[in-house]
Amino acid sequence: MKTLTEFDQFLQTTVIQGQSDALGWDCNVRDVGIAAGPKTHVYVFDYLSGWIWMAAIHRAAFGEFAARGATLSPEDATVVRGAIVASALALQSGGSANIEKTERRLCYSVNLYAGKTKTYQTADRFVSGGHFCVILYRSKTDNSITEIRPFAIPSRDNEALDSGVFQSYLSSVLKHDRKNNPQWMG
Repeated sequence: MKTLTEFDQFLQTTVIQGQSDALGWDCNVRDVGIAAGPKTHVYVFDYLSGWIWMAAIHRAAFGEFAARGATLSPEDATVVRGAIVASALALQSGGSANIEKTERRLCYSVNLYAGKTKTYQTADRFVSGGHFCVILYRSKTDNSITEIRPFAIPSRDNEALDSGVFQSYLSSVLKHDRKNNPQWMG
């Protein structure tokens, strides 16, 4: 799998198998107040542009998809990481003709990616909720070179973070990475 079309096909045939609606993945829900039930929140931050994206995912669906992600082959895990970057770039540029499909792809790929991370395990698989976050450290000269850096923010209140609170956590993680992984900063 090398293209987003192939990734979409992989999602439909291997991962989702027609289960997306039953698992609570409804990208048409734009008002969190309308959607009931416990959630895990997912955030994507692109370091190079400062772009931030957030979604609320039913906690059980997050767990199921992350569990599937944990079993992906190394090749499929690479495709998932590529789909995160490509989907984020498409949404940032406004070049995606189908925003809902691209957002859905980003949701699925981040959720699958989560299952392969130590962050997911350390946060007790987010069974009590919380916030799974990724930072995209893209190269300034080559978008195909990207480090994806996960981190967790604990929470049990089922609410999205206030932007100032998210920015504070993000600032702390960026400071840590600047000190310990300056090569990611480009």
